[in-house]
Amino acid sequence: MPVVCLRDSETGELEGGAEKGFAAATALRHSASGGSRASGRSPASGEVPEEHRLDAAEEAARARKLRRQSFQDNGPSNMFIDSDAMRAKVHENIAGKEYNVTDLYHETGVIQAIAKSSKFGSLTLVVITLNACWMGLDAECNNSNDEGRYIPNCPAQVSDVAFWITGENMFCMLFTLELLIRFLAFASKCSALRDGWFKFDSVLVALFIVETWILPVALSGNVDSLDNLAPLRMLRLLRLTRMVRLLRSVPELVTLVKGMAVASHAVLYTLLLLVMILYIFSIIFKCQLESAEDPRLRTYFSSVFRAMWTLFLAGVLLDNTATIGELLMVQNMGLATMFLFFILVSSLMVYNMLIGVLCTVVAAVASTEKEKALVTYVKSKLMTVLDQLDEDKNGTISREEFDQLVDIPEAITALGELGVDIPNLMSLADFLFEEDASDEPIIASTMVKPRPSDLDDRGPSFSGSPAGLISPDKTEGEGKTMTFSDFLEMVIRLRPENQPAVANIVELRKLLLKGHKKANARLELIDTRQTDLTRMTQIVRTQIDDALDLSHRFTRNAV
Repeated sequence: MPVVCLRDSETGELEGGAEKGFAAATALRHSASGGSRASGRSPASGEVPEEHRLDAAEEAARARKLRRQSFQDNGPSNMFIDSDAMRAKVHENIAGKEYNVTDLYHETGVIQAIAKSSKFGSLTLVVITLNACWMGLDAECNNSNDEGRYIPNCPAQVSDVAFWITGENMFCMLFTLELLIRFLAFASKCSALRDGWFKFDSVLVALFIVETWILPVALSGNVDSLDNLAPLRMLRLLRLTRMVRLLRSVPELVTLVKGMAVASHAVLYTLLLLVMILYIFSIIFKCQLESAEDPRLRTYFSSVFRAMWTLFLAGVLLDNTATIGELLMVQNMGLATMFLFFILVSSLMVYNMLIGVLCTVVAAVASTEKEKALVTYVKSKLMTVLDQLDEDKNGTISREEFDQLVDIPEAITALGELGVDIPNLMSLADFLFEEDASDEPIIASTMVKPRPSDLDDRGPSFSGSPAGLISPDKTEGEGKTMTFSDFLEMVIRLRPENQPAVANIVELRKLLLKGHKKANARLELIDTRQTDLTRMTQIVRTQIDDALDLSHRFTRNAV
């Protein structure tokens, strides 16, 4: 049995195997038998229609995807990331509107204009960066233990109390003003509780206000007593977490952080493997070096935990490796060889394997972020155009609305910027908006039959113009619509830099098959109409001959 190899249209993952081949073959047999019964042919003839093969292949791929998803949800997890699945997840709900806190702001007013301004966001990031630098300067030069002593390379000493108080109050005022502007910009003040960043910043600013303004007043201005509140000073370090907001302005940092988060699974398994190797070798060295002649070896391997620590530093991190190796060579050459083997396994193999996994993860995350940026760019360019095209505001595009695409200059500009071939896009309209029922034969609905009133005892007669012999075909694609998600996915696939995939070949085969079926149906229709026309011509000729014969008889009788 040949192996069926398909491409999952959502995950893009090529899959093949005997299981899918069996499922596809079973579906083919059922579809072939059903098709043969419908057409009056025996399934033993071996002829399977092309549409049945395509449907069976799609059903097999769908069943395989469901089984794989069930295994991922209920079965053991996999440490290796699926980049195709990550990219496919980006396309989920592609037409949905992404969350943006500015959508919750007022539409008019000075405050909302300031809060939506890009300069306001950039200024906030600058203040956060300066505050982080200020905290480093405060930790370096404003230590109460150094009071009365000159600290070199510091712009201000501990005794410059006014300098430190002014700086703290200035940053507290700036952060409070920034939070107040954002709060006043919300159209509904309760909506502020829906924004995670606002709640996070509110907690940090509240702690900042308590430390800078409330506690000094409560302690009667005795700022030095704040140094005795060690937990409070630790809370000051939480302000450094606001630097996370800087990641949003640097996409490269976002990619690295997401890569670290995704790779944590692989790192955890690698560390587990490393601990197991350390534990096994530590027991071996502990048992062999309990009575070592060198007291340093007895100290390094005095217990299992100490042996694991020594092997981790010397064998994994390669710190002081030469000293441990020379001591083991003097003690026992076999132990020295085993130590070298441990270095080979732990440091060279496990660590390099981890590096390879991390490289794969970062590449997958980078590909996903690139795909996400592409989807965001396409949505930003086309969603306004789609809303303009959607005249009935039902979230879908009909054939008539699609044909109006070339009449909108903004649509032509947006598609041109995306690199989409507009004539090629418009040529796909017949295929995109084709009803599934169009696959049925169209001869029965278009055949011309004589009217009962045109029948006499000598056979049928036809009245009216010859144009009535051919009835108009049914309008294709009438009534079918396309969702915004399907349209955006199609635009992304039609970009010139995309490489053809198996799914594209399958769609091409379906398109050719439908075109072939339509051509055959029209040829059969033409043949049927030609036969009817020939038959009608014979009837007309017979009627003419009868009329001429009657005319000759009448003439002879008259003479």
